[in-house]
Amino acid sequence: MLAKKRRGRRQPTKKTLEALSEALKEIEAYFEMVGFSHRKKDDVPQLPFENVEPQNKKALEEEPDESEAEENAEEETEDGYDEDDDSSGGSVFDREEIEVAIDVFLSELVQEGILPKYPRNKLPTLAGTFERIFGEDHPIIKTVQSFEEHIEGYFDVVGYEDMEIASNQLTEIRDMINKELRD
Repeated sequence: MLAKKRRGRRQPTKKTLEALSEALKEIEAYFEMVGFSHRKKDDVPQLPFENVEPQNKKALEEEPDESEAEENAEEETEDGYDEDDDSSGGSVFDREEIEVAIDVFLSELVQEGILPKYPRNKLPTLAGTFERIFGEDHPIIKTVQSFEEHIEGYFDVVGYEDMEIASNQLTEIRDMINKELRD
């Protein structure tokens, strides 16, 4: 039996790192779209839903009258399920939407020639992609694997806490790529 060839740590080219950095924006955009923003303002990351006050003011201006709002609330919970909340009351996110963002990320790397075309559109995992670029021993691999574990979800949904952790790990991945670009 042939042993798997172990790939140690490698130094990707600047072109590869730039393409990786650009493609990563696709995943970051998804996280921003669902409320997890890590754009730095005065070197402090913005946490999701940090700026609640202006949204609430706007919502109050556009809110329908009380009886209409109560009717809508009753309709939403009539079947006993609320698509936006898990059993603990926190927000949940569709795993499939995260997968689409990752697929766009991987497709961009294929278009840039960083990854080879895969048969029948079977793209590698995110961790597999980073292992191919950085080697299995690079510290970024553990962070990417942890990111994948947190977005795995349960019954095709990902809980708020897991998304928050994954968002922070995505920021760590971005920082590691930026560090590699500077070195």
